[in-house]
Amino acid sequence: MGKSEDQFVMDNYKSVVKEKYNSSQRDIYADRYSFVNTCGFYGYNQLLKCFYETFNVIRKRGDNVAQFNFLDVGCGHGTWTEFYASITDDSAKVYGVDLSAERLAIAKKRNPGMDYQVKDMVKDDLSYAKANFISALTVFMFLKEENEIHEALKNIHHSLQSGGYFLWVDAYHASRFNSKAYAAGFTLSEMLEFAQENGFKPIYKKKMYKLLLGRYHTLFLREKLPNWLVGLVEKIIPSPPGNIFVLFQKK
Repeated sequence: MGKSEDQFVMDNYKSVVKEKYNSSQRDIYADRYSFVNTCGFYGYNQLLKCFYETFNVIRKRGDNVAQFNFLDVGCGHGTWTEFYASITDDSAKVYGVDLSAERLAIAKKRNPGMDYQVKDMVKDDLSYAKANFISALTVFMFLKEENEIHEALKNIHHSLQSGGYFLWVDAYHASRFNSKAYAAGFTLSEMLEFAQENGFKPIYKKKMYKLLLGRYHTLFLREKLPNWLVGLVEKIIPSPPGNIFVLFQKK
């Protein structure tokens, strides 16, 4: 039997993946991030809005995302690789890596034409994808050690084509290195500092949701309260963000 959320400690990112995500069975009604549930449906659509803005930022810089090779790090069941294929109209230009072979097995069934591999973004070479765009969506939050964050960013920088783009989306956390949770996010300044130290320059950033009273994430409040009410609260109560969305470019 798996541990409850409050039993997890931020021990090792591989052990967290093994404990939480190594399952060949997926119950879409139990998975809060599936599209049949509030968090999954609303969260996906919010990210789509961010991608719309991001791709238009890239377009204004003279690059055509339809010609890109995409790599999603921590791709899970393949939701966002499937989305990237809709941008390129060519699944052979889309790659996904994850630590969980079980989740990749599901991704391969969903998207049989794509290249999915079990790889570690901290240690494994990812340059085989010749990626123009690499995404890491709520993945870095599982890295406990500062050196792991640096190594992963160096690896992503090395793996990107010249002038390529790196999309880093993560949870907000005011003091990640003092946290004992199994996962802890970042402040915006921490994300910018880590990325800039490893050869990236920020070109677009956005704060998503709110963390009310520093504790209640408004994405998850939508499971209990009407969407209009949560939206109103987000507008009128000053709070830190729930998530941070930053697009970087390789220097």
